[in-house]
Amino acid sequence: MAALCRSGVARERMARVLASSLRRTAVSPRWYYTRVPVARKEQLMPLQDARNSYFSASFIEEQYGFLTAKSAYGVRSYSSGGLPPHEVLTMPALSPTMTQGHVGKWKKKEGETVAAGDVLCDIETDKATLDFESLEDGVLAKILIPAGTKDVPVGQALCVVAESAEGVEQFASYSAGAGPTPSPQPKQQASPSSPPATAPSPSPQRSPPSDLPPHEVLTMPALSPTMTQGNVGKWKKKEGDMVAAGDVLCDIETDKATLDFESLEDGVLAKILIPAGTKDIPVGQALCVVAESKEGLEKFTSYSQEEDGQTASQASQPQEQARPSSHSPPPPHPSFPPVDLPPHEVLSMPALSPTMTQGNVGTWKKKEGDKVAAGDVLCDIETDKATLDFESLEDGVMAKILIPSGTKDVQVGRGLCVIAESDQELEKFASYSSEASTPSASGQSPKAAEGQSQAHAPATPAPLSSSAVQGKFGPAVRKLLAESGLDASQLTGTGPHGMLVKGDVLAAMKSGLLPKSKSTPAAASKISAPAKVPAASSPALSYEDIPTSQIRKIIAKRLVESKSGIPHAYLEAATLLDPTLDLRKELKENHGVSISVNDFIIRATALALKEVPEANAFWDDKAGTRVKNNSIDICVAVATEKGLMTPILKNADQKSLSDISSEVKSLAERARAGKLKPNEFQGGTFSISNLGMFSVDHFSAIINPPQACILAVGRGVKKVVWEEDADGGGRPKTVTQMLVTLSVDHRVYDGETGGRFLKALHANLSDPKRMLL
Repeated sequence: MAALCRSGVARERMARVLASSLRRTAVSPRWYYTRVPVARKEQLMPLQDARNSYFSASFIEEQYGFLTAKSAYGVRSYSSGGLPPHEVLTMPALSPTMTQGHVGKWKKKEGETVAAGDVLCDIETDKATLDFESLEDGVLAKILIPAGTKDVPVGQALCVVAESAEGVEQFASYSAGAGPTPSPQPKQQASPSSPPATAPSPSPQRSPPSDLPPHEVLTMPALSPTMTQGNVGKWKKKEGDMVAAGDVLCDIETDKATLDFESLEDGVLAKILIPAGTKDIPVGQALCVVAESKEGLEKFTSYSQEEDGQTASQASQPQEQARPSSHSPPPPHPSFPPVDLPPHEVLSMPALSPTMTQGNVGTWKKKEGDKVAAGDVLCDIETDKATLDFESLEDGVMAKILIPSGTKDVQVGRGLCVIAESDQELEKFASYSSEASTPSASGQSPKAAEGQSQAHAPATPAPLSSSAVQGKFGPAVRKLLAESGLDASQLTGTGPHGMLVKGDVLAAMKSGLLPKSKSTPAAASKISAPAKVPAASSPALSYEDIPTSQIRKIIAKRLVESKSGIPHAYLEAATLLDPTLDLRKELKENHGVSISVNDFIIRATALALKEVPEANAFWDDKAGTRVKNNSIDICVAVATEKGLMTPILKNADQKSLSDISSEVKSLAERARAGKLKPNEFQGGTFSISNLGMFSVDHFSAIINPPQACILAVGRGVKKVVWEEDADGGGRPKTVTQMLVTLSVDHRVYDGETGGRFLKALHANLSDPKRMLL
């Protein structure tokens, strides 16, 4: 039935073409053809078979009641030219952004019968591997693109499917260039007003050697939309091992997780192209070769990545840019670790939070040569928020520690240590360095940085001319040179073409490189000695540098961003604290439950946000509008030795006073000990900062973005107020008042919203028994 429907659609399309031809309308790839009436179509059906033997056209799918002739890379082609009736299948566009794909394993061979829906081959895109199916019944007459070919452009002819087996031998010399091409342009279309439609010629593809057995080349997959490169972990299979579909070949480590890289087909692992522990492999780079059988495996011994065609990054560049100029240096090749190393895995600095770019290495819990089990803590990692345990993912032996204890500002992705499978041949890792696993060395220790800068610094640097110096660095480098007093001739540029970059100057300053002096050596020695400051003036000039932790650096940065980027508004109100204090005393004396005033404030705030949901919102900079939060998550400010932490009490409106009390105590203890998990301090919808225990009457807090509100709580103060009675009189009364200041983002809050929230908060604290419900 499906074949009959497709045949009917094809006949209807050909009838429209015939109608346009009978009306003496030129059949051109740039014309549109109107729908033919049913009666006229039936009259033209007998003419279709007569004209189909010598007519040639290329089409795409019908849209909006028109038949559109495509200028190049048609989905199918009905042609003769001495060849039997056939259909040319091309590389499809499987997604709106797809421009090329890889041809995997061919499921059919030349001469085999094909039915509509049969899988012809695998098409591998930048996101998935899909089946390429036949649209018609027929015979696979010719395979134009061999298996394993990379970066085949969309529209490139892949194979030819003939209607029957008769005359299939005539396709033996058929090539991809003989596929569907634009019809010759009529002379009347060659006018200047209508430029010719030229189709982009596909870039030449390098196919694998034809004498190799049937095989499939597996490449680095794109495991996320933003992934551009990955790290190869431990290989689970060895060369020559049998592989089944779904077997894990190796581990692929991305910037977010470590995933299994599975085989899609049954076969034999013929060649491993990228050794274990290799870092920063571009997406599309060939990883291994899987052959169909063990026959001829020795032919893959000399197989290299270059035989597999261009990588994804090279193919994405225009052809004219791929030709390097005569004066440009050759592109750098990635430095892979030695292949003769025993099986191992390189563990790198993880990204423990979305904003984390670097971390500090604490104390190593394991030594080189110690056995390691999965889950064992290797060392402490200090981030901008907390100190976390760095655990091993596999069993093995600590072969090499790349970054020593106490190293600061280690970049995310930099190798920290090497875990080998066994304790055999561990001496081969003695000279292993972090540069073998990561391209950059920005996270090295100060001593290593000093040694490296001294090793790279030339003994007698050649002076640079003024014109050369001006062209070798930018304004930021020039400013650093002026502030440090260093001369550009003292430094070696590591940028493109030897350009001096900002990191070169910072590394020289960190290593203690002295400014170049133009005076005599004797004078230089006098100048280099620090001048003695008079005793009278030394106290005024003396100071001490206080080391700044990562947490305080992040706090300082975010406070500046918040105060300068968020329009703060402040609302202040006085609340009665006596009813809350009385209930707190009653719970402790009668029930033995100890609830702090801060716990009551958290509960009152959560219920007030539930009553005024407009206050539980934030400002979305990208959308330019305010967004309501779906949950009420209260952040409680906790002072620690390293800085201010804000652990989160999630779904605070759904928890009782006792639950809030126990959870806040636990979060505060772990925050002071630096044991908070990332999900326990990242996020939140509302913040509370309480300084009442420090005898602070009132203060204004700074909003913690992306939140839009923070409540500053002062201490309870005894005051005398006038209390009126029902008769119109009154009397003085001593009460305990607590001042609260609400700092709000004026883009989200207005005065009315803030006022309703403070009114609800005052009502909860004035009648605290309602919070027990």
